[in-house]
Amino acid sequence: MLFRLAIIHARPVVPRPANGSTYALGETIRYEIIEDSFSAKGNEASVDIEFRIVDYKSLLRGTYKNIDELVSAVNDSEDTIKVTYGARFVKEDGQWLLDNLMGSSFLGIF
Repeated sequence: MLFRLAIIHARPVVPRPANGSTYALGETIRYEIIEDSFSAKGNEASVDIEFRIVDYKSLLRGTYKNIDELVSAVNDSEDTIKVTYGARFVKEDGQWLLDNLMGSSFLGIF
């Protein structure tokens, strides 16, 4: 059950903006739950999630004539960055809740 919660709450939801660049970047996000990192004690639990995303920082150093060229560069890129997020959960009122979604390790993805 805990792993299912991690998947539901940790997967970013990327709305499709008019220009499409943020959507294209969001489509490159992949994750893997590191099951060996799972630990639980009482009403607290944690698990590491490894995110991979296209290396947008290197893409932003490029020159593009329009937003479509940037979107194409995102879609064609094979360079990725890896960010490990240590998801922490607390059990409140019988439900496991993600406790650190806005923590620096998660925000490091973006």
